[in-house]
Amino acid sequence: MQHILKSTIVFTILCLLTSCSKDFLNENLTQVSLPVGLSNIYISPDWQSSNYLFKLSSVKEVDYEIESKPSWLNIDSVSGHLSDSIAVVQCHVTKNSAFNAVGIYMDFMTVTADEKNYKVPVAYITEGNPTVQMPTTLALYYNTYFNSNLPIQNTGEGILLWKISSMPDWLVLDTAQLESKGIYISPNTSYNIPLLFNFNKVYSGSLTGTIVLSTNDKEHPLVTINVTADLGTPQLSIYTNAIDFSFTETSKTLNFSNYGDGRLLWEFKDIPEWLTISPSSGMYNPYSNGNIIFNCDRTKLSPGQNTAIVSLKTNDSSHPSYSITVTAIAPGINENILAVSGNIMDAVFNKNTNILYYVTSTPNKFIAYDVIGRTVLNEISLSKAPTSFAISEDWTKAAVGHNGYISAINLSSNAVKATYTLDYSIKDIAWAENDWFCYTQNGGSFTGLHWINTAIGTLYDSTDKSSLDGSSIVKKVPNQAYLIATRNYSSPSGFFAYDIATKSNKSYSHMDLTNFWFSENGDYIFARNLNVYRTTSSTGATDTFDADINAIGKINIGSENYYGLQYLYHSTNYLWVLQNTSTSSDASTSIYQVEDNDYTLVKKIAYDIYYQPDAQTTPFNVSANYIFAYKEGTEIAVLCKGVSNNSWVIEFIPVK
Repeated sequence: MQHILKSTIVFTILCLLTSCSKDFLNENLTQVSLPVGLSNIYISPDWQSSNYLFKLSSVKEVDYEIESKPSWLNIDSVSGHLSDSIAVVQCHVTKNSAFNAVGIYMDFMTVTADEKNYKVPVAYITEGNPTVQMPTTLALYYNTYFNSNLPIQNTGEGILLWKISSMPDWLVLDTAQLESKGIYISPNTSYNIPLLFNFNKVYSGSLTGTIVLSTNDKEHPLVTINVTADLGTPQLSIYTNAIDFSFTETSKTLNFSNYGDGRLLWEFKDIPEWLTISPSSGMYNPYSNGNIIFNCDRTKLSPGQNTAIVSLKTNDSSHPSYSITVTAIAPGINENILAVSGNIMDAVFNKNTNILYYVTSTPNKFIAYDVIGRTVLNEISLSKAPTSFAISEDWTKAAVGHNGYISAINLSSNAVKATYTLDYSIKDIAWAENDWFCYTQNGGSFTGLHWINTAIGTLYDSTDKSSLDGSSIVKKVPNQAYLIATRNYSSPSGFFAYDIATKSNKSYSHMDLTNFWFSENGDYIFARNLNVYRTTSSTGATDTFDADINAIGKINIGSENYYGLQYLYHSTNYLWVLQNTSTSSDASTSIYQVEDNDYTLVKKIAYDIYYQPDAQTTPFNVSANYIFAYKEGTEIAVLCKGVSNNSWVIEFIPVK
């Protein structure tokens, strides 16, 4: 059983003398005045010769010599070298008839090192016939972390020795708590073997395994214990998903908690070079929290807004990853942000040519913009400030709405070919067919859908003259001979379908739509409330009282609070979504890329929400109002307006 003692590597000192009864351990030792070393030289005459250790803590690297030792102790070499205070000696014991009774017989050997003498304890062990008693099962719980013990009892007439032959990798022997009396268990006594959870292997959940002990009980040389452990369930609790260093700040504090009954392991990933997080990893005990310091090195910032999405990885199975958007702004502008002259009132994108069309007030312009070359292709001056505009599907003609006017534009010659006077202002406008456009009026209680032929100025009003209100939206279904309209001042807003050929209402559903966007081919309608509808459920219906229209899906943009969509653009397998930040605002702070098959979130994309072209310019917040994806699918253009002013910028964001 010498391997049992060697496996523990526990040095024993004279305190062992007080841990045993007089019948078990000889106490006929004289008081010593020399410095005392440590050793595990406790040997039975039944054991073969093996290596043992002794330690002289006050010396490190020095030669030693054993000056004296008990006669029963045999040491192969009485001289050697201490390395880091420890010496290895090969020993065995000669049987001594004076020690036939069961017990541990203590003595000393004298060791000289560095011209000083030391007393090192050694012992002769007479094992006898111990009997081990242990439970066959052991249940451990995290809340007994400081008292995870394995009970062992000696009911025989001998000294019980043991070692752990095997155990689960999530358990370790707590050698810091292991006592001498636990290594050598005297007759009719018991001991609790201290264990620790190995949190380098596991941190939560329910575990099972087996502990196998080797003992010197001749009847039970191996004892097997089935062990289970419940380490609890960690629970991340965090309420911050954004950290903003703004224009001058360098340090921010983040607090998060573990509200679960298991240990929470966490680590921050995807940290940019201008940001340090301290500590960047760690572990929280149950029902505890801590502060994490985020430091911004402003000397490493690029001009403009610097944004990083840092991931907090945890072992909380419900929140394995949590995203935190970190921003910091430096004077100057990013090369991918360009200022726009004027206040953009409406925008349309031709993905086939990558040309962005928009109208502005102050100055009053119709603009054709090449997003690849990032240059203005054409500017058409308008006589009045625009309110909205629409372009035909062949991209040859446009109509611009104003307060009391409509301008007809020839996109082949890039010129206004006519301006028509109306009795009201234009809220929204859509191309219908050929030279016909339809529009809604701004203001008034109830009204109908209006039509104009921009080639000759002919006007027409749909027969349902009071279906819409003074804030209605109308849009043409792509590549189909139908229009969809909805109110914005009335409740419910209604879901209208118009037949372009007859210029009449085809169906109506008494439900809320508010605002909406189409899929590229016009087969689906995406509503402001995230619902997805099949377009034919409206255009194929003939019920003008309350058609049955049901959602067939819902757009998933994650767990953020929902305040309605600001804008949506569908292009080549993806929806590009802007979400409002509140119910009372059209401001947005993030872009969501959503897969268009089952409408699941692909990723969240940050964009610059501050603009400061130089140190002399007062910075201001911007919010995305429009988003468009290029034909190649490698970049998106985001049109952003000042939150507190009418300044606009275009941000060009690469897409992976």
